[in-house]
Amino acid sequence: MKPASIRKQMIDELENIPEDKLQLLLELIRSSKSDLSDLQPKRRSITDYAGSWKEMDSEQYNTMINKLRDRREKARRERNV
Repeated sequence: MKPASIRKQMIDELENIPEDKLQLLLELIRSSKSDLSDLQPKRRSITDYAGSWKEMDSEQYNTMINKLRDRREKARRERNV
């Protein structure tokens, strides 16, 4: 979706918000903008791990995948109890 289209949708939505909620929404927007500046360093550190699986041999990789599946299955069972 294009930014101009998103802005128009946001403006349309804003028109339907009660006036007593507008200040709260403004504070939320301002706090979100300040949080965005923190995203880039985190994203950069996460991408440092990109490609690290290529360095694993097949046995290590398969062991890791099996453990991951087991943990997910265990978590799913615990949620369903």
